[in-house]
Amino acid sequence: MGRTTTIVKGILLTLVCEGLEINHHACESVSDRSKHNMACEGDSSGLAKMPPVSKCGLYMAESAIPNSGLGMYTAVDIPSGHTISPEIVINLADYKEPEDIIDSYSWHHRNTRSTHEADSIESLVPGVGALANSHPGLVNTQMTLPKINSAGLHRYSDPGVGAFSNFHDLAYIASQHIQAGMEVFADYGEGYFADVLENDWVHIPMSEDYEESDNIVWRFWSTVHGQVDTSYAKLLWTFIRQLA
Repeated sequence: MGRTTTIVKGILLTLVCEGLEINHHACESVSDRSKHNMACEGDSSGLAKMPPVSKCGLYMAESAIPNSGLGMYTAVDIPSGHTISPEIVINLADYKEPEDIIDSYSWHHRNTRSTHEADSIESLVPGVGALANSHPGLVNTQMTLPKINSAGLHRYSDPGVGAFSNFHDLAYIASQHIQAGMEVFADYGEGYFADVLENDWVHIPMSEDYEESDNIVWRFWSTVHGQVDTSYAKLLWTFIRQLA
């Protein structure tokens, strides 16, 4: 399953790379498992080119989250509020294949304004929405709702309506300043991790857990006045950890 996920992520990055730019830099795919780069320059000849790393906008490498396969990183600074990637939404109507690879990449229809498209909808967002990993304490992007435009075609009478997605301009926006070299994390929602917890013994901290931890550390820091090397501070910290 891990190898299949890696292959799918590589294919998705190749598909969206031509139209994906940050600060007008080209997008480059980089994998630590292979010792070569794929340059995305907008034509087939670009696959043989090796542009300077400074031109790389987004790239794939081993995720900072252990055992999570590839993650998406930025090679340039992304200011807070900057759009990382405009996305399209590909809706799979009445999809009936449970627990396959699609489940690992699809979004709930409420996230994509697709609730009334069919009785059952799986929404694919083949960019940041599929390539970025998620961590409740490290989310640094925010997903916006897409626009809907059928280009004047009627859903039931024009055959060309099925040739494109009428859900577009869903965007991932940096919710904080993301420095070059940092991993880009999407927000899967705590419901996603709750489902994981139902099927696994591992504990996954949620956002409220991180907020509580920040409060504990801040109160500890204030109590010891920043002097964490004193015997009093070490004793207090040991006591706090025993209570946790």
